[in-house]
Amino acid sequence: MLTILGRTGRIGSEIARLADDASLPLTDELGEASIVAIALRVDVGRAALLSLRGRSVIDCSGAVKRDGTGIYSLDATRPLGGIWYGAPGCIAGATITALRTSGAAVQGPIHVTAVGGATYAPRGQSGTLRVARRLIEHPHVAEIESATGLTVASFVPIISYGTERGLVVTISGMGSVDPLGEPFDVASVIRTDGVLLRAEQGDGCFTLTVGIDNLTWPAAQVVRLAQALS
Repeated sequence: MLTILGRTGRIGSEIARLADDASLPLTDELGEASIVAIALRVDVGRAALLSLRGRSVIDCSGAVKRDGTGIYSLDATRPLGGIWYGAPGCIAGATITALRTSGAAVQGPIHVTAVGGATYAPRGQSGTLRVARRLIEHPHVAEIESATGLTVASFVPIISYGTERGLVVTISGMGSVDPLGEPFDVASVIRTDGVLLRAEQGDGCFTLTVGIDNLTWPAAQVVRLAQALS
């Protein structure tokens, strides 16, 4: 059974919805759960982990990734119980998926720009079109670099408050990629775990654009991993 710490939050409620759709048993009793998903902010998630040693944990707080105390879940090809897994962040997960799926041959650093809806902004923040507070020091930069072995030269998250949800990430750099995909609107994958991908080749450089739902896609990764661990 799965329990979700932070079930009423944005990502926690989305995990619960998808788990219900997948007929994955949920419990509110921590003692009854064989799998724990942590959907809390990083400091609270880190504290919660102290009582979960020896348990199967899927951590969405970022603590496992930042502290190097578990396995990155996108690399968990054969999930095992009793291990902590760091769930992918939305920008990082989209970037890593685009690079891996496209087969881009990257030469040198990459540049990442992301535009997402209001649900990927910090709670209580408002505006029109805002550049995020953290740029190259954003924790998703370390996540991308660790998973890909590449250097992120620039990282610019932008929040579009007029859009409820959805995320479009553009990755560019020197190298090559086989052109694929068509122009897309991220609306076609809202509330799904679909991935939209477009790749273009320039003069010695490439551009990848990927679209996901910033809540459903990460939550779906958690549910799939929980099913594999059940």
